[in-house]
Amino acid sequence: MYLLKCVFLTTGLRNDQQEIVLELSSVRHQSVAKDLLRVPIMSFQVYFAHQSPSEDLIHCLETNGFQCTSFGTAQDLWNSVQRNAPPELILSQILLPDRSGLWLCQQLKSHPNHNRIPVVLMGQNQDEHTRIMSMESGAEDHVPFSIAPMELALRLKRILQHTQLSIRPKKWLSVPPFQIVEESQQVYDQTGEIILTQTEYQLLFALCRKQGQLIPRRTLLNHLWGTKIKIQPRILDTYIKRLRQKLGENGHLIETVHGKGYCLNPLSESITS
Repeated sequence: MYLLKCVFLTTGLRNDQQEIVLELSSVRHQSVAKDLLRVPIMSFQVYFAHQSPSEDLIHCLETNGFQCTSFGTAQDLWNSVQRNAPPELILSQILLPDRSGLWLCQQLKSHPNHNRIPVVLMGQNQDEHTRIMSMESGAEDHVPFSIAPMELALRLKRILQHTQLSIRPKKWLSVPPFQIVEESQQVYDQTGEIILTQTEYQLLFALCRKQGQLIPRRTLLNHLWGTKIKIQPRILDTYIKRLRQKLGENGHLIETVHGKGYCLNPLSESITS
């Protein structure tokens, strides 16, 4: 069983190009379609649940900019969606060892925070009843296992365009164990989303941006409240205490350098995307 977390580098194609490439589903035409997909414009996250993805599919994902990370089962995917910043699209096989792709789709579509994530289900059985069940579960599309990898990539792109998720990619700041979606000012760790006030978010973001570096108290005060407002320096200590409490077991990562300021020590190397 493989569960892959992917980043898809999509491209801008004219409508006439899209229609032509979608017809090029045979192996001998895939190189033509690939040429039309080569120019990356922006990246999107895709979660993919599949028992045994074909080598051709994995190769296509890799050559078109997917970075794959294995998870576990459908339940693992659902847990990951809840604990981390959610992906832009989910691919799932219908028949999975623990739960079905239909169950996964229903979980997503019934959740107020995740019901806008488009879902594409893949199945061996292409009869009308199965396709109707996929659509009734809320899936945006139902595709066969035999679908050409390049056609699948193009279908994902078109779905993202139709759901208005391809307008602008999300900018992430990852400072383990924290993942920050800058656009929405959401913060996640290994337990899920951390609910912060605006000031708490700005404080954590400033510490994460300068991870491993000492930030003087005055610099943090000016960042949070500006230079024209007189703020008692002790108020910063109060916000640091509140932030540590909300971070739970990760609160100790914020180090106090007595008489100087604060420093956030990440668990491992950070990544900005």
